[in-house]
Amino acid sequence: MQDPDGARPGKRDGLKLGCSESDRQTKRIVLIGRSGSGKSSTGNTILGKDDFKSCYGASSVTEKCQEARTFRFGQQILVIDTPGVFDTKVPNKQSLEEISKCISLSLPGPHVFLLTIYAGRFTQAENATVKHFAEVFGEDMFKHTILVFTGRDLLEEQDTSFEEYLKTIPPSLEEILGKCKKRCIVINNCLKNDSSDNDARNMMEMINKLVESHQDFCYTNEMFKAVEMKLQESKIRRQKDEEKHKEVDELKKELQHCREEFNNFKHQRHHCWNIDHLAAETVKKEMRRCEKELQQYRVENIEHQRQPVSLFPRDIDEVLLSIGFRE
Repeated sequence: MQDPDGARPGKRDGLKLGCSESDRQTKRIVLIGRSGSGKSSTGNTILGKDDFKSCYGASSVTEKCQEARTFRFGQQILVIDTPGVFDTKVPNKQSLEEISKCISLSLPGPHVFLLTIYAGRFTQAENATVKHFAEVFGEDMFKHTILVFTGRDLLEEQDTSFEEYLKTIPPSLEEILGKCKKRCIVINNCLKNDSSDNDARNMMEMINKLVESHQDFCYTNEMFKAVEMKLQESKIRRQKDEEKHKEVDELKKELQHCREEFNNFKHQRHHCWNIDHLAAETVKKEMRRCEKELQQYRVENIEHQRQPVSLFPRDIDEVLLSIGFRE
């Protein structure tokens, strides 16, 4: 049997889990949100007392999952406060690991997640926060989630109604709201009077309506374990993919090295060829010079051989004639 939202059915409240009748009747609420979104203050508003330390700021006051109980509006209520995500002092991984403990604290599982968002500018950090929660608890989380916008006093100062504000939210927040079937409420945690009680009453009415629509089925530990298993499988796949990418990168580096070596070889071979070619040209020129000189020598030698051989130069005759040896 499935709930109206089509979620995989969880165990009905306390059935086969050894929970007492009191536990089965208790509405189990888990508060999640970014640091400074008014998470703990929202819990105090529901409880009607300051059981959780609260402070608006970038650092989360809540470092560990905390629980508080009360009897209010005719029913038992269990509220579990969780550490804020994107705390400036605590790594996200550590915060998310601690947040996951809220499931065991709310066995057989929470009826509802109250995702607190400050009614102002919805930033990329807030959107990343919601994605982190979806990774931890899975998409089924949204079937059990109500968006609680804190800071109604800010809207009142701007003379803006909640309906008008919702028309201005970015597409990323619209998508989240759509996953939650438009379940949302705006509250003012700064008030400690009848108005605060009304906010608490309205939140509990919305929670009761959601639980009733799910026919008392809640987000169970089995659902969470299934998500954990998927995350583990995804982590293993990621590690294998990273190893494959690393091997591919190594092969690419080796291939690049081989290409560089080959290019160096080609360059050296071309350089050697240039040297050999230059040496060959030099030898050829020298050979041509020698052949030319040899040829010239041969020509001169032939001309010399053609001339008559004279033992004496021509002016010898004149000398002999002058001294009377010749007439």
